[in-house]
Amino acid sequence: MFGCSLCRIAEQAALQCPEVAGDFIQAHTSGHIFPAHVAAFLDRLDPHQTARILPIHTFHKDRFPKLLDRVEDVRDGEVYEVV
Repeated sequence: MFGCSLCRIAEQAALQCPEVAGDFIQAHTSGHIFPAHVAAFLDRLDPHQTARILPIHTFHKDRFPKLLDRVEDVRDGEVYEVV
């Protein structure tokens, strides 16, 4: 289904969630985004603002609390349990 080894997670999700209507589509982005767009994206993703944000794979995680008040500071190597 997916050619990219990183996309195997999406393939597994598709197999485990057959009740979800629609197709999984492989997409790629550069990873670059303006801070205001990050905040807008997260607000649309979670309009009731109940989810906590855990910035990873970034050089500037210190900037996230300036954008949003629901940011968790998780250090590299630290275990964070999601329930």
